[in-house]
Amino acid sequence: MERMILGVNSVICAECSLALKRFIGSIKGVRAVVVVNRNIIVGFDGVEIKKDEITDIAKNCVEKLGYMLVSID
Repeated sequence: MERMILGVNSVICAECSLALKRFIGSIKGVRAVVVVNRNIIVGFDGVEIKKDEITDIAKNCVEKLGYMLVSID
């Protein structure tokens, strides 16, 4: 399993954290989603889904919730 960390511009509230976990976690190939303060940690199977795809989907989701993606590691 691969892992990536997406940094967000401010602390993510509890409701938005649950929404992100549900939405990003439902994507085929994503195995785990953990939201901690300003970071979204995504565990995924690199054979089923590419980092770029996760980044694009997560960016869209984060922006719809009123946050901004500021870093990708």
